Amino acid sequence: RTGFDIDQADELALAESGVTWEQINNAAIATASEFLGPYTAEAKQESLDRIRRFVEEEEPRYRILLNSKSADLSNLPGTISNERLEIELHKRLATLRHDLKVDAAKRLSGVPADQEEYRQFEDDAIRTIGDLHELAKADLAEYVLHRRIVLDFFAKMLGLMDTGRFAREDALHGLFFPLRKTSDEVDYEDHNLWVIDERLAFHHYLASDIRLDSQEGAPVDADSPRRPDLAIYNRKMAFAAEDLRPFASVVLVEFKRPERNDYTTDQNPVPQMYDYIRDLREGRARYPDGSAVDRIEETVPFFCYAVVTLDASLRKQLENLDFTLGPDGQSYFTFNKILLAYVEVSSYARVLQEAVKRNKAFFDKLGLHTGLNRR
Repeated sequence: RTGFDIDQADELALAESGVTWEQINNAAIATASEFLGPYTAEAKQESLDRIRRFVEEEEPRYRILLNSKSADLSNLPGTISNERLEIELHKRLATLRHDLKVDAAKRLSGVPADQEEYRQFEDDAIRTIGDLHELAKADLAEYVLHRRIVLDFFAKMLGLMDTGRFAREDALHGLFFPLRKTSDEVDYEDHNLWVIDERLAFHHYLASDIRLDSQEGAPVDADSPRRPDLAIYNRKMAFAAEDLRPFASVVLVEFKRPERNDYTTDQNPVPQMYDYIRDLREGRARYPDGSAVDRIEETVPFFCYAVVTLDASLRKQLENLDFTLGPDGQSYFTFNKILLAYVEVSSYARVLQEAVKRNKAFFDKLGLHTGLNRR
């Protein structure tokens, strides 16, 4: 038999009897699966083995499903494509995440007073913590995988495009933070400031490719049409409640087109960033309550980063500006005492390599190797 023709009246009668269509369907599937078990066992095991290899070699974030959902996974067809398989695994992980959180809240809702009930509560709590620990590992694996994908994409952007041209400056800028957006408009997971420096993600306000005189919500009101690639204001870590200074430091980041080799004095990113600093120091700082002071305090430091291709012409200009060559030969740095600014100029290759080094231990732990060997 392939179906049941039951009209509305009979369906209502079914509901009144306490039997639902879902129960009928589930019972029929369970009975059929038991009957066909000897014939499908080998195919199910082959499918499960294939899924296990896929998880271990390609998508370790789904490893938790191999134990908690193995019976369900074996029902997936062995011929399913990797793309479709990942969609199915993602659905099951989302369901498991929801079920575990609901179960955890239910188990830990209250501590019983009875000693016997408390022992059961303690056992449940330990089991719940173990389940959440496995879920946390899955979430961490997903985040680490995201970082590997970002760095692999960054490496490809630094290479020649299919057209034979290098990646545009705005394309690389967008990889780190969306253009013409502020931190109030961009979710934490939608930017990759960690590639430059992990600490940049913890800021008070950020404006990306927006004129200094048009940065709504910024803690500085600067009357300047200049447009830094990234202007980042760090919150003051106050030791006293009366310390209401609007921010502790400012970070400026400037990107230049990769493989550019025609730098002139006017196009040098260092003087550009010095101009940004002067414009900001001449502006009016806003306190948390919206009121303003005349000028930014002279004790507020600036940290400036330029990401470029270090060609011979730019190296010569940096040396003329008394920059110090970094030990890796792929960066220059200096400290401007007058502007109270630390300035670092790094090659794109160095930024990529340093980001890989910082994340290498996590990649190795999950078997995620970038294969990056750029110099």
